[in-house]
Amino acid sequence: MPDDALIAIISDDMIFARMLVLELARKNLQASVLQSIDIPRDKYGLYIADADFIDAKQAELLADENNIIFYSYRSQEKDADKKNVVWLTRPFFITDFISAVINMLSGEKREKSVPEDNRTVQPEQRQLLLKGNCIVSYGGKNLILTKREYELLEYLYKNRGRAVSRSEAITGVWNYEFTGNTNVVDVYIRYLREKLDEAVGNKLIYTVRNKGYMIK
Repeated sequence: MPDDALIAIISDDMIFARMLVLELARKNLQASVLQSIDIPRDKYGLYIADADFIDAKQAELLADENNIIFYSYRSQEKDADKKNVVWLTRPFFITDFISAVINMLSGEKREKSVPEDNRTVQPEQRQLLLKGNCIVSYGGKNLILTKREYELLEYLYKNRGRAVSRSEAITGVWNYEFTGNTNVVDVYIRYLREKLDEAVGNKLIYTVRNKGYMIK
């Protein structure tokens, strides 16, 4: 029997798949990324599949035997009447994605797929992707950061939803013990804001008074 807490993401887009893994990890949900369509269909409690990657026959087999969430750039409602199938059209809200995952794992009935008019990405919901090699995509724009800027942004993203203190950032990013001088964190936060916020016109990193910095 599959472990209901174990999720398989089937995609050849490793950047997007890794982002989904990180989002699921924030909810204490374990996920693996599979790049092969030769899928062990009885191993996982939930499949999340890039419908633009797997073929129609494989998709049909998965939908017949498993709980599955398909996502695609194309609006497609194949098997939409099945209670074990959800379709999401990209771009979608991460909150909608997480809700669909939790509902599928908990066995709750799905009423309908995400409505088309709710799929538009609003400015406050700009998607941040960490691409590696000091490159990030934010609001659809590719931006180049310095190594330290990238490491600080990645640390804040991994701890998204809670305030990271300056001393914690020093230890986690600069890899040395806090010595009392945390001005360098403020300097790099300013660098990040200049590059990210000004490029997109949307605030990403928030200051939490007496606590530190946070990505919501």
